[in-house]
Formats: sequence, structure tokens, C-alpha cells
Amino acid sequence: MPPYIAVCASADNSLTIIDVTNPAAPVFVGNIAGAGAPNFLNNPWFVAIIGNYAYVCAAGDDSLTIIDVTNPAAPVFVGNIAGAGAPNFLGAVIGLSYFFFTPPPIPPSSPSVMTLPATEVR
Repeated sequence: MPPYIAVCASADNSLTIIDVTNPAAPVFVGNIAGAGAPNFLNNPWFVAIIGNYAYVCAAGDDSLTIIDVTNPAAPVFVGNIAGAGAPNFLGAVIGLSYFFFTPPPIPPSSPSVMTLPATEVR
């Protein structure tokens, strides 16, 4: 698969996918656009790609919008969370950081001693 870049095009309310196999001649591959429903990409500012999904901060829609980019030529809206103020606090969102949280193991009900997997140290 070629290397792709996902670009937020604020003036076009769009997430655009570019093939950068040849950096001297980037090629348009696909895009998804639209402020408000159904794509919630009004004034996108930032995108992070994790796996086959693009997570887009759309300031104009006060939204974190998730786009499936499995097929870069035809990105597809998956879902979003939106709303300035309580309960989502996404007003004019313009940045994104992500992390992976692994919950601690659930302790057994009996016995009172928990065995954790060993970690090799070198």
C-alpha cells in the first residue's frame, strides 16, 4: 500500500487523502466533506490516524469525528461526539492527543493473593 497523508482542509470542510509515494508529485486519492450532518467536518483542524480510522477535530461542528479510511479513495463517516460545554466539552476543538489505557487486572475473589504475569528484565 502506498504511503498516504490525511489533510484537514478547513475551507473545504474536508478530510483529503493524498498519495505521497513520490513526494515530488503527490496525488489526490479521495476525500470526505460536509459541515454538520452527515459528516460533521465543519472547519477541521487536526487529524490523527490510528489503524484504519481518522480522528478529526472539527472546530465548526464542536466535534471529534471518526472516519474509516480503509479505502483511501472513499473515506466513510463512522461516528462522532459533539457539543460545546457539558457534557462533552468539545467547543471549538482544535487539537488531539491519544493514549491507550489498559485497565488493571480484576483481583480474584479468593484467595486474597493476586498473581501477576512476570515481566522479563534484561
